[in-house]
Order: sequence, then C-alpha cells, then structure tokens
Amino acid sequence: MSENIHAEILSVAPLQSAGRLAAIGRTLDAFPQFVPTLMGRRDPPATLRTNVEDHLVAWAPTIRPGDYFTQIMARTRREPDAGGMLWIAGDIWGYPPFSPHKLELYVDADWFIESEMPARLDDFAGLFRREIDAMDAFWGAAGLTTHRRQTNDFVMAAQLAGTLVLPGIPGTGWDMREHCLPDLYWLNYFGPAYLHRWGSAVDGLGVRREVTGNGGLLVWATATPFTFDAGATRSTDYEWKQPFFDALGWDSILHEHWRDPGRGIRVPTYEDHRGYSRGG
Repeated sequence: MSENIHAEILSVAPLQSAGRLAAIGRTLDAFPQFVPTLMGRRDPPATLRTNVEDHLVAWAPTIRPGDYFTQIMARTRREPDAGGMLWIAGDIWGYPPFSPHKLELYVDADWFIESEMPARLDDFAGLFRREIDAMDAFWGAAGLTTHRRQTNDFVMAAQLAGTLVLPGIPGTGWDMREHCLPDLYWLNYFGPAYLHRWGSAVDGLGVRREVTGNGGLLVWATATPFTFDAGATRSTDYEWKQPFFDALGWDSILHEHWRDPGRGIRVPTYEDHRGYSRGG
C-alpha cells in the first residue's frame, strides 16, 4: 500500500458559504507544490482546475441543507503525488446526527525523504496551519498513514478480543471525538475548546508549539513524521506519546485498553466547539 503524509482537519464553522470555501481554496492555491490539478464530485475527479478558489466558490450554491457534499482532489503528472477530499455537511447547524465538515489531504511520503526534507515538511505544516485558520477548525492531525493503520489494527484486534468496547460509531449519534482523541500524530491541532478544557495541562507538550489565528494550539509531537516502529505491539509503545497520556489522562486518547469516560468528560463536545467557532 502507498505511504503518505495524511492530514485531516475538522470544523463546525459554517463552511457552506462562498466566503469560507473561497478561503479554503485560496489557501491551497498559495501552495503550488501541493495544489490539486483535478477536482470534482466523482472519484477519480475529471475537471481540470487552474484555480481552486474559483472552483469552490462556483460549487457553493449547489450545497443544500440536509445532505453531504464532497469535492475530490487529485494532483496528476506533477510531483509530488498528492490529493484529498473536502466534505461539507449541507446544514451543519441543524442536521442530525451532528457532523463536522472535514478536509483531508495527502502527499506521497517519499517526496519528503530527500535533502530538502526539513523545508518540505515545513511547507506541508504551513499549509496545514493555514487551512486550520481558513476553516476555523477545532481539531486536526497529520502523520504517516502507516501509523494510522497500525493504531487501527491494534484497536480492531482489541475489539475482536473483547478487551475494548466502543459504544457506537460516527453517524449514529455517537462520535468517538466527543469522548477522546483518536490518536496522537506528528502534527496535532487543538482548538480553543480543548485549551479551555485542559488548561495548563498542555503546557510543554511536544517538541514545538504554535498558537493559531483562531486561538487554538498546533503541537508538533515529534520533529518529523518518520517515527514508525514496525515492532510496536501496542499504540502506547511510542515514548513520545507518553507525556500526552500523563498530562491529559489515560482515557483522553484512544488505545487498546481504553475505557469510555463519557461524552464531553475528557474532551469537548461538538456543541462546545461550536461555541468557539466564528460565523461568516
């Protein structure tokens, strides 16, 4: 399977507006090394785009209440191999079950492993950080796809063994992100509702930190995303994760022996995040 640096950014701000979508597209356009060349609602996308901002603005009027709308993004015939998807919930303020908007981006990991790696990682982190502001996001993460697969494998094995029970799945009225963080990554973004909940517990976490324009905190848990250990037997085997467990609480982060602390106990609810989101 391909190895990518994968980013996921979630927002409960009203991203359906042309202005918000323009900001998301304008941010992608500002990073020509990552910008998609094809976009569309089908996979694979077929519409050649030279300007993402204009494409998303033109798309805005088709977004209707009570549905989900997606734009698939791909980068072809140019290095690096990259792409992603933008999910918009048509009426995020009233559509049950409550669901956030999401932007996913991926870039071929091999493109980073060259002499320019530090600069290229900084460029990707810059795009990630700016999209957080453009989306007025509440949570985001970026890291290697192998890390994500490994954690998923650990969690699935624990579920099959009966040692881990998840009360429900997203889309049924139960969402894990209202109970805990799904994992820890190279880049971790925590919106202002998290900071209000955790207070000084986040002080000193990670190897680098940066306050974002919407009052959240971007934390580099590691200097690079290339920390995968194929010999790990548990998601908690990674030493760089331990300070987060110690500071935030064992069950604030999903792992094989996680016990549900309850909705909104360890992490904010979507309603909490919505209270900090900016309109417009």
